[in-house]
Amino acid sequence: PDALLDHLDLLLTHGRLEDDTRQIIAAALAEIPSDTEELLRIRAQLASVMVMTAPEYKVLR
Repeated sequence: PDALLDHLDLLLTHGRLEDDTRQIIAAALAEIPSDTEELLRIRAQLASVMVMTAPEYKVLR
């Protein structure tokens, strides 16, 4: 999840994702098992949605 969050942080928030937001998203992603490709896809989709609903995404400086 860390590499995925790093990538989405740079891509969607230009590196402005706050530590507390990152921890919340990482905790949610950690609850999804990574046993299958389908679960990994779901994890990536959830990460994208969670970053795009974060305040850091909505407010570009």
